[in-house]
Amino acid sequence: MSAATWLLLATLGARSAPAELALSAVAQEPVRDVRAEWTPVWLRLAEYLRLPRQDPEHASLRRELIELAARREDAARKRSDRPMAFRARLLAAALARADGLDERRVADPGVPFEFLPGEAELAAEFALPGPLRTRALLLALDEAEPAARGPAIERARRTAREALGAGRGDEAEFVARGLLARDAGFEHALFCAEVLRRTGRYEEAGGLLVDAEPATLEPGPEAPGALARRAQWAEQRARLEFARGRPEAGLDALGTALAAGSVAARRELAARASSDGDRARALALTRAFLDDGAEDRALWARCLLPGRAPESTPPRNPPREHP
Repeated sequence: MSAATWLLLATLGARSAPAELALSAVAQEPVRDVRAEWTPVWLRLAEYLRLPRQDPEHASLRRELIELAARREDAARKRSDRPMAFRARLLAAALARADGLDERRVADPGVPFEFLPGEAELAAEFALPGPLRTRALLLALDEAEPAARGPAIERARRTAREALGAGRGDEAEFVARGLLARDAGFEHALFCAEVLRRTGRYEEAGGLLVDAEPATLEPGPEAPGALARRAQWAEQRARLEFARGRPEAGLDALGTALAAGSVAARRELAARASSDGDRARALALTRAFLDDGAEDRALWARCLLPGRAPESTPPRNPPREHP
């Protein structure tokens, strides 16, 4: 069973009540009728996903659900009921994944409506980018069983980064702020600061980093984890300072990250030294990670070239992202 299917099952089988909606206004559906129509369907879907393929009931239940999805979508078209059509397409997408077919994605219906328990997980998995999927990501996290929370958080972060890459900064901010509101811990604070920096909210990102700065600890039993957190924090601080146009502060933060053992900081400082023609410093920085991959060996090779590095060497710019 795939991780995505396991997460889907864990949520469909959860008994927790639906979380408070993030949107203040939702369409007034006849909730009692919708629950009566769809709750048994999702229970049957969960039953089907649990059945091994060799089970005698597998084929008949699959056929029943496929026919049900088609009938409901046809009825939704006749009624111009977009939430119903969306639910029918979610069912068809879940069945297609169970069959190992190409991933189906369901378009945002364009109207807000209240999710039934378990539906947020389906929408988070199968809906195309849009307001509904963004809301579903956080509601699915609220509904998730404890064992499913980790994968739900990672999916939310991954989706936020994809939204940033596609220029949908508002969606990414919604998810990042939602994660931080649910858990104000170090990892979520750094992630939210990253998203805010990449959407140009430098002051707010800086405030989050100030609040999240780890203490400098002396070597001891907690030192490895503390140093890793300090390295992550300093990398984000460096990216923010470079984005703000403060290269000296950015280099200082890279030095802090390097002192905490950051390989990303070592690479960035080596690339900058190579770009500046400081071969001795670049070589010293690259020796430590020659076995880490082709990118590092290429950097080492550029450092060995006589004179200044070629134009293809990374210029003095903000540190590259290392998700």
